[in-house]
Amino acid sequence: MLADSDAPIRQRSTKKALHSKELYTELALEIKFILRTLEDLTDDPGASGVRASVSAILEPLRRDTGGRIAELDEHAEWGTFTIAFYGETNAGKSTLIETLRILLDEPSKLHERRLFAEVQQKHGLSSEDIRAAEAAIAAAEQQLQAGAARQAQEIDTLEARVAEASRLAGEAQAAAATWKSSVNLWNRVMAILRGSPAQQAVEEKSRQLRDAAAARTQAADEHAAAMSGLRATLAAKQAALERIQSQVGMLAEHADGRIIGTGRSDFTLKSQIYNFECNGQKFALIDVPGIEGSEAKVESAIWEAVQKAHAVFYVTPKPAAPQMGDEGHNGTLQKIKLHLGSQTEVWTIYNKGATNPLALSGDKLLTLDEQRSLKELDRKLRGELGDSYAKTISVSARPAYLAVAECHVPGGSDAKARDKFMAKLPKNELLARSNIGALVELLSGKLVLGQQDKILKSNLSKAQKLVSHAHAEVSAVYEEKLKPYKAELNGLVRDSSRQLDLSADALVARLEVSVVGAVDSFVSGLRASTYKYIDGDVANDDLRVFFRKQRDNLSEVLGTELKREVEAELVTFREEIANSLERFRQFAEDLQVSLGDLTVAGKSAGLKLEFPSGVDWISAISALVGGALLFWNPIGWYGIAAGAVSLVISAAKALYGVISSDYKKAQQRKAIDQQLGSIRDSALEAIREQVERCTTSVLEQVDLIKQLMSRPLVQAGEVNKAIKKSIDKLQKLAGSLEPQGVE
Repeated sequence: MLADSDAPIRQRSTKKALHSKELYTELALEIKFILRTLEDLTDDPGASGVRASVSAILEPLRRDTGGRIAELDEHAEWGTFTIAFYGETNAGKSTLIETLRILLDEPSKLHERRLFAEVQQKHGLSSEDIRAAEAAIAAAEQQLQAGAARQAQEIDTLEARVAEASRLAGEAQAAAATWKSSVNLWNRVMAILRGSPAQQAVEEKSRQLRDAAAARTQAADEHAAAMSGLRATLAAKQAALERIQSQVGMLAEHADGRIIGTGRSDFTLKSQIYNFECNGQKFALIDVPGIEGSEAKVESAIWEAVQKAHAVFYVTPKPAAPQMGDEGHNGTLQKIKLHLGSQTEVWTIYNKGATNPLALSGDKLLTLDEQRSLKELDRKLRGELGDSYAKTISVSARPAYLAVAECHVPGGSDAKARDKFMAKLPKNELLARSNIGALVELLSGKLVLGQQDKILKSNLSKAQKLVSHAHAEVSAVYEEKLKPYKAELNGLVRDSSRQLDLSADALVARLEVSVVGAVDSFVSGLRASTYKYIDGDVANDDLRVFFRKQRDNLSEVLGTELKREVEAELVTFREEIANSLERFRQFAEDLQVSLGDLTVAGKSAGLKLEFPSGVDWISAISALVGGALLFWNPIGWYGIAAGAVSLVISAAKALYGVISSDYKKAQQRKAIDQQLGSIRDSALEAIREQVERCTTSVLEQVDLIKQLMSRPLVQAGEVNKAIKKSIDKLQKLAGSLEPQGVE
């Protein structure tokens, strides 16, 4: 059913087209061409099952591969070398990228920092401004406290004076009362007229008391006014600080670290691209969502990023090889292989955590245990990714970020953390101990050199891996399902055909036995009855008449018996064939069930061949027996057996027989035996000729049945041939995607 031509990949497609920006457009056309092999199938109505089966297998793969190519085409980057920062949630990818943005003067980061400085200067929101406001408040509070202390001291002094004046006034009044009670009336009258020293003392002390109380009241009023002024000053200073604090939020929009997560899962939900230029080389970094969060939210963003990227940094906070997942859940290692399997350059960044300056106090960033664990990580990833995997770079992103990040919200967590680190280690030493320089050197040198070749190599690799994926998927169906199925079906057809042949051979043998037995029985019966007639001492002419009559009578019996036996053998044969075909049908159906669904590109596909259950075996078997009986005609051999009877006895022997009855009988028996031998040979020849025509018809019908049995095998072969042709073409296409002249 398949055409003999095995056309190569379309002539109009050239390697030049497949090594350019037209790559994915051309690739889509090639895949569409390869996976539509139905053109290779003839329009023979018997090929409908083959066409349906090939289409059921290849069409889902064509749609799936076409969709994947469209995604690659949509996200492919051809102009700028792009590096994705990929890894677990909260691994520090954003911290690394933010640090690099500052160190390498990424344009959008420079713009953010300019805006930060402008807002800070315009509204006085620097740390110095806040510290000055806080100092002014402290000074005002101190003045208020000092004023309150002075007020209390002065009031205490004045209260003491009032108390003393009150005591003296009381003493003067007591003395005046004592004097008054001790003098006579005349002296009291004279005292009223002239005044007495005691009364004068009372008046003086009372005046002094009034003066002391007035001074106390005046001082209290003056101090109350002063304290009110100090409190107003403090309130103004506090209001100024509150204004600054209320406006400091404006800095957060432009502060360093805004892209860094808070530790919450899925902080980064979309990929973000940052463009750089360093040492004359342009490149871009992609901040990819974490692969350990809610994958439903970020899966498309992850795929978009890795499809765009020409190199990938796998960022991990653990100095250990990524692990496989459990049943029903992909682990980190499986995700890396899934997402990064088509990349041409993959590095690991081990981001060592450091929340305290003491973590960087050693001579080296890594401990010996960490170094050993990272060697195992490199070994494992190289085993999964092959030559595409490079090696591990170790850094400590948090200290490096704190060393270079200066645009912080005053009083914020980053500002406090920076102060803590900087109090222990200066900026340059923090950067050196974090080893961030190694990453900067790689990004500005080796990694981005020859980037146009790398871009082409990366995009070709993605295309090749996609084609290889399609090739592997259809190859797996072919090798694991179609090929074994055809082999088992072939064995089943072969064994079943052999069984039919054995049944046919047995039929021929049984018919031969039946024919020989029937003829021998016929001859034996004819001999016995004739011998008995001879024993009656009959004349030769009478013997001829008797023999002819007996032969004719027994011939009819022989014909009836032979027909019955042949029919019985054919019925037995029909039952044997029916049983064989039923076993074949059951085995074929069981085999089809064992094949199961063919899963291609996540879709279930089934073979749509004409299996034995769809064949009219009853009609085929009936035709087998009925056709054979048409060739059975007892008249044919009877005509041969019913020829003239020739009992040849010589005249001398006949004359001697007149003299000796026994001799005559012996000669008659001898003549009869000769006649019977001739009849037996003629009858066997005639009957065997009819049996041969009968069995020839049977064998022809058996061959037709075997052809019906072989129909699904032939169709399975055609399906396999069509699928294998697609596999070979996919393999050729994958080979044509090998990058030329790209290191």
